[in-house]
Amino acid sequence: MFLVKLPFRILSLPVLALLIVIRIASLLVTGVSSIITNLLGMTAVLAAAGIWMFQLGSDHDACMMLGFGLFLILAPKAADWIVNKVTTLIAKITCLITKRNT
Repeated sequence: MFLVKLPFRILSLPVLALLIVIRIASLLVTGVSSIITNLLGMTAVLAAAGIWMFQLGSDHDACMMLGFGLFLILAPKAADWIVNKVTTLIAKITCLITKRNT
């Protein structure tokens, strides 16, 4: 059984290395960009409220600005979810590689 699993373990090493690089890069990008996107998102939401309250544009403009602001606020959360899934995949591949033959 060891000889059957050995090729899968060897082939999973480059995949593991690639996933670790993706995780580190995405953690850095998510950490830095979440501050910027949250600030821009809140600015867009406040601009949408201003457009709607003071009739500075049409209701369509306010809805578009609100949608853009909510997207900017939620995008880092979606990226964090993806990073968590990559971390889970790394743990499963590591478990496959290091599993002892019993």
